[in-house]
Formats: sequence, structure tokens, C-alpha cells
Amino acid sequence: MGALFSAFCAIATFLLFIFNYEPETFFSGLSSKTAYRFCGLKSYEDKVSVQFKRCTLVHVNVLLRHGTRAPDSKSIKSFTDLHERLKESYNSGSPIPYKLLTHPIPFKNAAVKELLPRGFQEHDGLGRRFFNLMRQHFDFTIENVNFYSSSIDRCIASGRAFYNGVSNHCIFFSLTPVISIIPLYQHRLVAVVSSLLKS
Repeated sequence: MGALFSAFCAIATFLLFIFNYEPETFFSGLSSKTAYRFCGLKSYEDKVSVQFKRCTLVHVNVLLRHGTRAPDSKSIKSFTDLHERLKESYNSGSPIPYKLLTHPIPFKNAAVKELLPRGFQEHDGLGRRFFNLMRQHFDFTIENVNFYSSSIDRCIASGRAFYNGVSNHCIFFSLTPVISIIPLYQHRLVAVVSSLLKS
């Protein structure tokens, strides 16, 4: 039983090391979802983007999920409990690295399920890339760009971050973005209608 627990502690230590390998330390670590930076996504040019040179775009929709967020309170509590058990195990003589015991608990003071600074950076970067790809096809003015979001704070913040990425290049975008909020009950209705259409 002791060997199994030691193996578990070694794996937990390894995961903490991997999640915190970047300079942003613990604030980029623990998550209840896979952080986008771990998905292995790479930029590429497909046949559609090559066809842009021969086509005239008249309308573009961009649908984005919110950026990286803090985990829920249940996940934070779970990690806190594990951390306490590891401390107790260390005091009992288990071979656990001391650095693990002094490691701060990720997201302990973060707003539950809210957009993290990394999530803002992700959507700001998406906005910049979108602008660079589309500026030759569209006149980006405040009148011809619409933003829609669900009423969840992290989604609104992600929309503002995307707007920020686009607006860094546009003199017309010096105004505050108008983000149309879709009430949560309508948001759920859209999901229900979508699932009915699929069946």
C-alpha cells in the first residue's frame, strides 16, 4: 500500500512540475479542462485560405469558446485536500519532495470559473490573427462588426479580449465595444434546438 501511495505522490509531483514548467508558475497550472496550450494546435494554411485570393468575401462569422478559465470550487477543494494529505504523508516519513509541500495552491484566490489572464491573451491573439487574415477583405469599422456573447462573465470577457486584439490595428475601433448579450435562457434554447436538429 505504501508503494502505491509513493507512486501516486511521484505522479502528482511530475504533473505539478509539467503544469508549472512555464515562467507563469502556478497561475497557469491546475485546470478541470485541458489548457489550450497543451492541445498541440499549430497554424496552417488550408485550401480555403488559398482560395481567398480568388474570392470576394461578403460576410464572416467567427464562433469562439471562452478562453482558459479558473477551475470550479470543487476542483480547487479537491486539489487542496490532496495537498493536505501529501503534507500529512510527508510528516509520516513518506519520500515526498519538500518543494511539493511548499508549492502554492493554484487558483486558491482566483474567481471561480472566470477568465484567467492566459484566457485573455488567447483571445487577444485570436483577434490579432483574425484581423491580419481579414483586413484585406473587409473594412473594419465599428458599424460593420458585431459581437455576441452569452451572459456568462468569462464569455463576455473573452469577447472583449478578441475585440482588443482586432482593435489594436484599427483607428475606428477606439470606441468601447458593443457586445450583444444573449440571455442565458435563450442560450439554452439554442442548445436544445441544435440538439433536436441533429437527431
